[in-house]
Amino acid sequence: MRRKVVVTGVGAVTGYGIGADALWKGLVAGRSAVRPVEWVGWDSAPVQVAAQVPEKLAGGGWRNLRMARLALREALDRSSFP
Repeated sequence: MRRKVVVTGVGAVTGYGIGADALWKGLVAGRSAVRPVEWVGWDSAPVQVAAQVPEKLAGGGWRNLRMARLALREALDRSSFP
């Protein structure tokens, strides 16, 4: 079965920052988004590095849901969606 896919907008929340532009600039510059974890209480975790989102995320609720909403908003803003 063959399916067609159309990408109409792009949104990103990554270790480079919020937005597809931040992602692209980081990749083109050849920088790594991985750095030491800065979260309190992380000292005993088996992994001490991660690609954390550098900006503080406004709002309440689950952090991953806030990131998904930011990426969706950017994708819709950059799309041909009315």
